[in-house]
Amino acid sequence: MNGFGIADLVSVLITPKKLALHAFEMKMSDWRKALAQAYRYKYFSDSAFVVLPPSEALKAKESLSVFRSINVGLLSFDKTESCIEKIFVPKREKPLSINAYNKALSLLAHQFKSLPFS
Repeated sequence: MNGFGIADLVSVLITPKKLALHAFEMKMSDWRKALAQAYRYKYFSDSAFVVLPPSEALKAKESLSVFRSINVGLLSFDKTESCIEKIFVPKREKPLSINAYNKALSLLAHQFKSLPFS
């Protein structure tokens, strides 16, 4: 998404009553940079998350109030244990830009159509 960054992972949840787009920024270190990037994803997503290894998540957790104040989630992913810890799950909010949200959905739909199915 021009101007809003490229999320490392995007998930779309589709149910009969709602559609939710979640964006994830994954970093091995520098949680502050990850947080800044994830905040930009709020322009085109219903929720944004930072995903860090446990040692870096522990550092970020010391500033959990910052994550809460801007409503960006914080997850810890332990590769060796294949375990995800939910440290803070943000409330679902409307994207900051409906135009960016619609463009993101359009880009995702286009990518989905290009996938080879058997």
